[in-house]
Amino acid sequence: MKSIRILTLLLFLTTFQTSYALCQDDEDCITNIINDYVDAWNNHSGRGFADHFAPDSDFINIFGMHFRGKEAIQERHDAILDTFLKGSTFTITDLALREVNPNLVMAFVRWKVEGFHKPGSDQNGPGETSQGIFSHVFINDTGEWEITATQNTLSN
Repeated sequence: MKSIRILTLLLFLTTFQTSYALCQDDEDCITNIINDYVDAWNNHSGRGFADHFAPDSDFINIFGMHFRGKEAIQERHDAILDTFLKGSTFTITDLALREVNPNLVMAFVRWKVEGFHKPGSDQNGPGETSQGIFSHVFINDTGEWEITATQNTLSN
């Protein structure tokens, strides 16, 4: 009787234990999306920055402002890359991916921006170096990975 209970418990645990392994193709795709928005930033293109966001995505920037939808994210990044972040350089310093389920991945992207000028400040001179982290939620509902939500936080 005791062995039946142990077997039942083991069966129960293995039935409900979930283990996901992000395949290399998916990892490469997500990494390429991140590299694409870095390239877009460094080419001062808000459109390129927002290319891989879902149409109904959410983006919270370092100032706590909430932008809803791909178009709003693009417009905001067009504006900042044309004004106080014009001439800035964006680099990734660390990247960690965590698969929540086969169609949902969290990406934690540490970044550095050189040539950062605060909004409304004197835009002359080299600017500052700022660092932060994006927390992205990637989904794959249509066979393509896209960003559905982002929280951007300063870390310096």
